Amino acid sequence: MSESQGLNLVALSEKVTNGYDKIKSNQYVQKYWTLVALLLIFAIGLYIRTQSLKPLADCIEGMVCLQALDPFYLYRTALDMMNNNFHLVFDTLRYFPTGMDPHITTPGIFYLPVVMYKLIAMIIPSLSFYEWAKWYPALMGAFMGIAMYLLGKELFNKKVGLLAGFLLAVNASTLYRTTAGFFEKEPSSAIFIILVFYFFAHALNKNSTLSAINAGFSLLMVNFIWGGANIIFLILAMITGILVFLNIHPKSIYKTYPIMMFVSILTPAIANVPASLGYTGSYALLSFSVVGFVIVRYIIEQRKIVSENYMKYAMPIISVIGLILALIGSFFSKSLASLFNAIDSLLHWNEGVIGSTVAENNPANWATIKGQLGAEYAQYLTPQLNSIIPYMSLWIFMLIGIAFLAYKLYKTKDWRYMFTLVWVVASIYASFARIRIIFLLGAPAALAGAFGIYYMIKWFNDSSLVKNFKKIDVAGLKVNILKAIPVIFVILLLLVNLSAGLAFSKSIGPSLNKNWQGASQFLKTETPVDSVILSWWDYGYWFETAGERASVADGGNEKGHTINPILANGFISDNTSDLKDIIEYFPADYVVVDYTLIGKFSAMSKIAHNGEKVNSFIPLTLAKSVPKGNLTIMAYQLGTNSIYVPVTQEGGIGGDIKFITPQGTANIKGLCTANGFVDLKPAEPVYEACLMFTPFGVYLPYPEMEAGLSNFAKLYLFDGVGVPFLEKVYDNTEIKIFKVIAKNGDISTLSQIDIISEPIEVAEESSDLINENNESLELINESIESTTEETNVSIIEE
Repeated sequence: MSESQGLNLVALSEKVTNGYDKIKSNQYVQKYWTLVALLLIFAIGLYIRTQSLKPLADCIEGMVCLQALDPFYLYRTALDMMNNNFHLVFDTLRYFPTGMDPHITTPGIFYLPVVMYKLIAMIIPSLSFYEWAKWYPALMGAFMGIAMYLLGKELFNKKVGLLAGFLLAVNASTLYRTTAGFFEKEPSSAIFIILVFYFFAHALNKNSTLSAINAGFSLLMVNFIWGGANIIFLILAMITGILVFLNIHPKSIYKTYPIMMFVSILTPAIANVPASLGYTGSYALLSFSVVGFVIVRYIIEQRKIVSENYMKYAMPIISVIGLILALIGSFFSKSLASLFNAIDSLLHWNEGVIGSTVAENNPANWATIKGQLGAEYAQYLTPQLNSIIPYMSLWIFMLIGIAFLAYKLYKTKDWRYMFTLVWVVASIYASFARIRIIFLLGAPAALAGAFGIYYMIKWFNDSSLVKNFKKIDVAGLKVNILKAIPVIFVILLLLVNLSAGLAFSKSIGPSLNKNWQGASQFLKTETPVDSVILSWWDYGYWFETAGERASVADGGNEKGHTINPILANGFISDNTSDLKDIIEYFPADYVVVDYTLIGKFSAMSKIAHNGEKVNSFIPLTLAKSVPKGNLTIMAYQLGTNSIYVPVTQEGGIGGDIKFITPQGTANIKGLCTANGFVDLKPAEPVYEACLMFTPFGVYLPYPEMEAGLSNFAKLYLFDGVGVPFLEKVYDNTEIKIFKVIAKNGDISTLSQIDIISEPIEVAEESSDLINENNESLELINESIESTTEETNVSIIEE
C-alpha cells in the first residue's frame, strides 16, 4: 500500500469516526433509536409468525383451516358470539345429543379477539373474521416483544429490555402457540402475563397505585382468558412471600400485592363473570393468605412491635408458627385442607387417568426444554454457522443469567434480582411438570438470558485484560481489538437466533392436513346436515368446525369422565355389540377412524381400564427375508429381540413363529385377524401372543391380544370386516369413514391373511400417548424368560 493510500484510509477513518460521533450525538437519534429498535423487534416477530399463512391458504376452498385442534372450536364459538350480538349461544354441535353451554369456558378468549376485530373492521371493512382469526395470534405474539422490553427496562435497563424483547420474539418456546392460525388462549393471555409482571415491577419501583391497579387488571384479563391462570397467581404469591420472608422487599409491596389480588380475584366475583380462578378456590385462598402475610408484616413494622435489629427473624418465625397452625387447622377446615391440596398439586401434578393420556400434560425433561429454548433450527438457514449454533441457544444464556442474578442478589440484596430468579426458576419447575408450560418459560428465560448476556459482556469489557490490552494501529487508528469481540458475539447471537426462529416458523403447517381436509369436505358436503359423528375425542373440534357436523365428543373433555371411558370401551372391545350399543345410545350416523389411533390405542386402553393396564400395538421392523428351502423366513426386529415368520410360496404361515430374546425362545400362539384369533397350535414353549399382518405394517399387540382383536382393529386395520352394522363410505388411507346402516351385514366371508412387508405410507400425526417400546421389550423379555429356558435357534443362516 502506498503512503498516499494509507493517508486516504486514515482520512476516511477519521471521517467515518466523526460521522458516527455526529450521529450518536444527534438529538433525534438519542430520542428515537429505542422506538426504531422496538418497531424492528415487532416487525421481526410478526414476519416470523406469519410464515404459516401460506400453508393455511393452501387449503380446500371454503374449508376452515387453522392450527392444532382447539382453535377450531374457539374460532367457531367466537364467530357465533359475534353474529349473535356478543351473546354466547348454546352449542348443539358439541357432545351430541346433550350439547354444551359455552359459558362454562372463561369468556375472555371469545370477547377479546371479537372486540378487537370490530374495531379494526371499522378501518378495514373487507377483513373477514376468518382472516382476522389467522392474523390475530401473530399480532399478539409480536406485541409480546414490546411488552418484554418494558419489563426488562423496568427491572434493569433499556439494553436488557431490547435484548429480552428480541429473544422472546424469535424463540421457539413461544412461536408455535403464537403463529398465524393458532387462534387459542395463549396468544391472548401471554401478553397480559408479561404486563402483569411489568406493572407489578413498576408499582414496586415507583410505589404507584395506578400501576398496582394496572397489574391487577392485567391479571384479571389472564383470569378471564386462560384456564392455567393459577400458575401465574402461584408465582406471584411465591415472589411476594419470599421477598417479605427474606426482608428484602420494597415498602411499596404492602399496597401493590393486595391491590393486585383484590382487583384480579374479587372483580369477577362482584361482576358474577366466570373466571379461571374462583374467589373461593384453593389458589385464591393461597393468594389471600399471602395478602394476610404481607399485612402482618406491615403491622409489625408500623406498630414497631419488633425492633429493627430483630425484624429479619420476625417473618420466618411467624411463618413457621402460621404454617403449624394451618396444618392443624386443615384437619378441621375444608378450606385449609384444599389450600394444602393446591400446594401439593403444584409440587406433584396429577392429571388423573384421562389427563395423563394427553401429550401436552405429560412431564417434560431437560432435553425438551433445551429443544424449545435452543437455536438448532438455525442450521437449516445458516449451515455455515453450524459449529457455533449450539452455543447461541437461549437456554445457555438463561443459566448464565441465573448465575449472575444469584451473584448480584448475594452482593446487593436487591429485590429485582430475587423477583426475576423466582419467576424463571418457578417456570422451569412448572415446565418439568407439564410440557405445555414451556410456553410460559419463554418470557422469564428471555429476561434471564438477556440479563446474562448483558452482564457477561459488561464483565468482559470491564476486565483488566481488555482495559490494559495494547492497542494496535488499524488504518491510522489505535484500536483495542478485544473490544470487537462482544460486537461480533452480539451480531452472531442475533443472526443465529433470528435464523432459528425463522426456520422453525417455516416448518409449521396446518394440522388439518390434506387427507383430513378431504375427509372434512366429505362430511360437510356428502352427509346430511343433521348427521352425528362418533370417533375418539381428539378430532371432535374438526368435525364440528371444518366438517360442520355434530360430534359425540371433542377435545374439551368437559364430560370426559363419562364419555371418554364409554368411547374407549367401545373401541377396545372385541365384541362388536359393545360398539353398536354406543352408536345407538348417542345416536351416531357415522364412525370415523384414522391412522393415528394405532398409536393412540394405548390411551384408549388406559382410560377403559382406569389406568390399571395398557394394551397397545407395537410396530415391527422387517430386518431381512431369507429363502430357506420352500419357505421364506421373514425376520422382524424388535429392539434386541427378533421374530422369525416362516412363509410359504402361497403366502401362508409355514410353521411355528419364533419369538427370540436374549433370555430364550418361544413360539407365538397365533394370529390376530379380521375374523378374530387364529390359533396356530405351535409346539411348546408357547408365548400367549398374536401377530397382525395389515396394510399398514406388522404389529405385535402387547401385553395382551386386546388391541389385535379390538373393534378399532376391525374397522381400521381390517377395513370394517366383521362389523355388519357399518358400511365404509370414505377412505383416503389415512382416514376411514363408516356409515351406520340398519341392515345386518354378512360376516361369513372372512378375508385371507396376507403377509405385507411394505406398509402403506400415510401422513402421521403425533400420538397423545407414545408407546413405551423400551419398557414393553423389557416386560416381553421377562415374560419369555418365565416360560422357557435358554434355547439356541438357527432358522436363519448368517
